Amino acid sequence: MFSIVVITHGELAKELISAVNFILPEKPRVKMTAVSIDASRDSKDFDKKIRASVDSVDEGDGILLVTDMFGGTPSNISLMFLESGEMEVISGVNLPMLLKLGTVEEKTTLKEAVQLAAKAGRDNIIVASELLSKNG
Repeated sequence: MFSIVVITHGELAKELISAVNFILPEKPRVKMTAVSIDASRDSKDFDKKIRASVDSVDEGDGILLVTDMFGGTPSNISLMFLESGEMEVISGVNLPMLLKLGTVEEKTTLKEAVQLAAKAGRDNIIVASELLSKNG
């Protein structure tokens, strides 16, 4: 099965994975690991850190790199890995996206997971007042 590396500014990646583990009644079916990009470190170290994380979860079925913001350092560095075999990058990580990825069926391909994750992420961005006024 594919694996996931969540890459964000600060400790967001670690905390998102912690929330997934807290919410899901069972351990996620997909291996997930976090990479924190810290402004106080040399950016040359980031690609090594991401590579080490990819290697630690790679089971041979593809890697999904999930970043916090397109155009930011985590995303820009992740894009360099697209040529390294079966990998994909999604930017704009949120908790519903990771929850969806944590519960996909074992037969789900990387390509299918990318589509499911993107849809879950978009579908769960809600302006509460707009939703409530439609239902009120």
